[in-house]
Amino acid sequence: MRGAPPRDRALLAHISQIDPNAGFMLHDRAVEREVWPTQDYHLAGSHIPVALPEDDLFAGIRPEPPKVLISGAGVAGSTVAYWLRQHGYAPTVVERAPALRRGGQAVDFRGQALTVLERMGVLDQVRERDTGIGDCTVVDAAGEPYAVIPAVVYAGELEVLIDELIEILHDRTAKTGVEYRFGDSITALAPYDDGVDVTFEHAPPERFDLVIGADGAHSAVRSLAFGPETDFAHYLGCYYAYWQTDNHLGLDHEGMATGDGQTAALSVFAVKNNQHTRTGLLFKADRLLPVDRHDQSTQAEILKARAAHLGWQTPTLLEKLDSAVDLYFDAMVQIRMDTWPAGRIALVGDAAYCAAPRPDAARPRP
Repeated sequence: MRGAPPRDRALLAHISQIDPNAGFMLHDRAVEREVWPTQDYHLAGSHIPVALPEDDLFAGIRPEPPKVLISGAGVAGSTVAYWLRQHGYAPTVVERAPALRRGGQAVDFRGQALTVLERMGVLDQVRERDTGIGDCTVVDAAGEPYAVIPAVVYAGELEVLIDELIEILHDRTAKTGVEYRFGDSITALAPYDDGVDVTFEHAPPERFDLVIGADGAHSAVRSLAFGPETDFAHYLGCYYAYWQTDNHLGLDHEGMATGDGQTAALSVFAVKNNQHTRTGLLFKADRLLPVDRHDQSTQAEILKARAAHLGWQTPTLLEKLDSAVDLYFDAMVQIRMDTWPAGRIALVGDAAYCAAPRPDAARPRP
C-alpha cells in the first residue's frame, strides 16, 4: 500500500478491516480517523461521535462515496453490503437469479453470530422466524425408531431457514439505500490501479472502486479474477439436496431421519410452523457426476436412483420431487485459497472459504 495515491491508500486501508468470518467491520479507531470522508461519524453500535481531522484523505479528491459492486444477494452479499453502507460506501448488489433464491437448509446461530444479528438490527426478526425445531428421531427401513439426535446438536441457540434469513437481510439492507439488481450477472472484470471496469450480461459496462464476490462456492467472480473453479474446489465425495413438501407425516416441530450407514441418509424436518417439511438427502458418489447444476429434472432422477433402497417413507418423499419448485442440489466441496483479495477484487463467504465437513467426516450418517 506504501506509495499508493492517498485516495487508494485510504480505501484499501479500510477494506482491510473487514472481518470475513464475522461479516462486519472491525472498528479500528486509527483507521476510521484516517478514512472517513465525513466530519462527524458515529461508530456502529455506539453513540460516540468520532471527530475527524480537517485534512481527511478524501477531501477535494472524491466527494462521492466509493462505489462497491457485490456479486450475490445471499447471506454474505447482503451482510457485506449492509456494513459497507454503514461505513460510508455505496454498494450495489447484482444477482443472477430474477428474485431472492428459495430453498436450501436451515441455518443455526450461536455465540458471536447472534451479536452480528443484533448489531444489524435483525435479531428480533430472526427470532420470529425461529423454526423451534425439536429432536430428530432416527428410524430403520421399517420405520422403527432406534436413536434420537437432540436438537442442541444441530439447531444451535436459534435456527432459521436460509431463504427466510436471506429475505430478512435483503430487506434490512435495501432500507439503507443499497441498490439490488436482479436477473443480471458479471461477465468480465478489467482491474486497474484506480478501479475495476465491469461488464454485465445485460446492463451497460460500469466502473467500480471495488468488486466483491459473494456468489457462493461456484463463484463467477472467483473464476474471472483468480482462476477456474477446479483450482480451488475440492470434492468431498458426496452430494446433498433439499426440497420442500407438505407435512404428510404430521411432524410437530421435530425431525425424522433414516439411512443405510454407508451410501445415503435422508432427513425430514417440520418447517413454517408445521405447515410443510423440508427434506434433505445426502448420498455418496466416488466422483463428480456429469449433471448440470441447473437441470432439475436430471437431478431428481439421480436422487431417486441413489435413495430408492432406503425404505420407510423414502419412496413417497422422492415422488414429491416431481412437483418440487425449490430443489437445491449440489456437490459437497471445500474451497481452499491462499488469498482472498486480488487488487481491487475480493471474495467473501463460500466463494472464498466454503468449509463443508472435513473429508474424513463426509460419510453419510446415520
